Amino acid sequence: MPITHAKGRKSRMSAKEPKPTRHNRPTSPLVGLAMAVSHPVRLRIITAMNSPKRTASPKELAEEFDLDVKRVAYHVRELTELGYLELVDTEARRGSIGHIYRSVRGLEAWKQEWSELSPAFRQIVAASALGLGVKAIGASIDSGKFEAREDSVLAQDTFRTDDHGAEEAAKILIKAVEDLLAVANDAKARLTETGEKGFLLSYLTASFEGALRPV
Repeated sequence: MPITHAKGRKSRMSAKEPKPTRHNRPTSPLVGLAMAVSHPVRLRIITAMNSPKRTASPKELAEEFDLDVKRVAYHVRELTELGYLELVDTEARRGSIGHIYRSVRGLEAWKQEWSELSPAFRQIVAASALGLGVKAIGASIDSGKFEAREDSVLAQDTFRTDDHGAEEAAKILIKAVEDLLAVANDAKARLTETGEKGFLLSYLTASFEGALRPV
């Protein structure tokens, strides 16, 4: 039986990022991909910049992620040097210079390189992405916000299926994510227009071949 709970989160990590030496930049696209997606913040940046494709500054991304702007700016620079982003413009902002970036390579460019990664490394990347969602849930519960809204939803299930059923389920989840990204963009536009701060809404979507038997 599916487990559902009718009743999202603020994730903030304070540890400083280890800064790799600049002279050890990867020459292999495969190694570059590994470096790009091995850190959860970089993975979030790549996803945000390609869903849909857009331009953004580290400050804008930091506000969306609710992370320190210096931390996000560091990872934006890393992705720029790895060839996933490029600086396209600068603008004056209250005595400082804002840097605007665009995506150069998106998820669609990863297919061949991703297939060449070892299964162990792909599991690490998947765990990193899912870890963000788990942290979001945990922080929401810890802060007392998890049941703040009557329309919050948590659902989990494991069911037996064939290839056709798995493909149909994947299509539904992909469409749901696309719709959620559109909702997020519309909400951002409204908040910008009204000047309201709004609040964080978290979601976690995953579909995979299971190993735990249904209960």
